[in-house]
Amino acid sequence: MNIYWGDIHNHCGITYGFGSLENAISAARNHLDFCSVTGHAMWPDMYEGIAELKFAMDYHKKGFKKLADNWDKVRKTIMEANTAGEFITFQGYEMHSRKYGDYHIVSPDDQLPLVEARSPADLIAKISPVQAIAILHHSGYTPGYRGGNWQEFNPEISPVAEVYSKHGCGISDRSPY
Repeated sequence: MNIYWGDIHNHCGITYGFGSLENAISAARNHLDFCSVTGHAMWPDMYEGIAELKFAMDYHKKGFKKLADNWDKVRKTIMEANTAGEFITFQGYEMHSRKYGDYHIVSPDDQLPLVEARSPADLIAKISPVQAIAILHHSGYTPGYRGGNWQEFNPEISPVAEVYSKHGCGISDRSPY
């Protein structure tokens, strides 16, 4: 068996991250075997009507629109970076949710559509027959504010969960950041 190294939850300026998609792919190619650059796509249960949060919500909406407006180019760039046997790219994007927690979907299908959905299960159903998995992340955040909701977790669509990222470790509050 071989060991492969990858990053399936990578952000950049395709939404509200930093740097170009091309740079993110190039950096991944330099030291990984596979990657997925996952733009922020939606937040169906976003806080609305709270004046103190308007700036943050507008910021997210602007990022979601940026991804939607450029989805065909993003998808094509990721597809063209895929080099069988050398460096594998996966299509994907992220969904925020207060109820379910944050998820990103990852797909080997270059025709992955960008669709709006209310839940991770709804998202997977709407993109069918495209193959994809939904990956819970930020599992250590507070449930109700984009933290993992294990009562709603569905291993049928989410065979794995991300427990460590630049946001810290979701396994223990005593783990190194």
